[in-house]
Amino acid sequence: MPTTVVKTIGSAGGRDYATMSLWIAACPANLVTADEIWEGQLYKDSDFDESLSITGITTDATRYIYLHPASGQGHTGKAGTGVRLKRTGAIPGTDLIYINAKYTIFEGIEITFGTSSWAQNFVNIVNVVEDLCVIRRNIIHGVPSSVQPPYGINGIWFSDYSRSVYVVDNIVYGVKSGWTGGCNGISGGGVNGSVYIENNTVYNCEHGIYHNINSGGLYNNIAVGNPSYDFSIYNPAIADYNISTDSTATGTHSLTGKTAANQFVSITAGSEDLHLKTGSDAIGKGNNLGSTKQVNIDIDAFDRTSVVGLVWDIGAHQKVRSVGRLFCAANLSGMQSGGQLFVNPIGA
Repeated sequence: MPTTVVKTIGSAGGRDYATMSLWIAACPANLVTADEIWEGQLYKDSDFDESLSITGITTDATRYIYLHPASGQGHTGKAGTGVRLKRTGAIPGTDLIYINAKYTIFEGIEITFGTSSWAQNFVNIVNVVEDLCVIRRNIIHGVPSSVQPPYGINGIWFSDYSRSVYVVDNIVYGVKSGWTGGCNGISGGGVNGSVYIENNTVYNCEHGIYHNINSGGLYNNIAVGNPSYDFSIYNPAIADYNISTDSTATGTHSLTGKTAANQFVSITAGSEDLHLKTGSDAIGKGNNLGSTKQVNIDIDAFDRTSVVGLVWDIGAHQKVRSVGRLFCAANLSGMQSGGQLFVNPIGA
């Protein structure tokens, strides 16, 4: 049984490390030999302002790297409510967050920008280049025109080398650059991969979700209000239960022609709240995807599988969180018979 080594990260006194970079620098080069899980717990003492490279570390399925907010320190599904990485300095290379260690879990962090500058023309906010990593419940947003790279930018990027990657329950919005041809909320290429993009919400990026992958799954995602296209899908056979504004959400159970204004609490620039609003088209239209890599845990940390009979919503937020039942009795041919009458789910 591996030992879980938990380290606290934040600017307040008493934390083990002041930055994520110092925490990962202290990680053993071989977690398999050390027989350890290297866990970093982030605190919202102040904004983190750094780039992070997770690379050169040997891991396996039971000994890996896990970075996430400490209890009570995470966001509530909206920007400005939890642990935040707000980069204001220069960003070296092509990546703000570079993940090159198998089985890494990167979870629950808000990422945005101030007066940053990029060293390269084509860049990634989160770049996953290794196998079997999990990117979940993050909020990535706000690339203002003053800091947009001259060419392409991706919110979450995975490469052909990534093979199996899980991108679940993230919110990505406002990812744009000075060139409309290469900006994606969630993106990846290389048909050899097996990438699962599930229950994400992508809004107001130049391109929504680009899934150039032959296997895996593209399910329960909302990509709306993205000017060039909402989805680009290499293999429609593994895509369903998605929502788009344009006609690109393929699949028998997918919905098209749905506007962003009808889905979210607020799309006001600078005050976005991409929780589902009452009456959203996404409510009750998703597919139950089980619990692999915690896809069942929504952007607010609600467990969709905790309520028997709950129908999943599409996107990162599960608005409907209970199933209403009204018990009634009927007298049929002189005999008492109990029955259940189902009413509208609470929250719809």
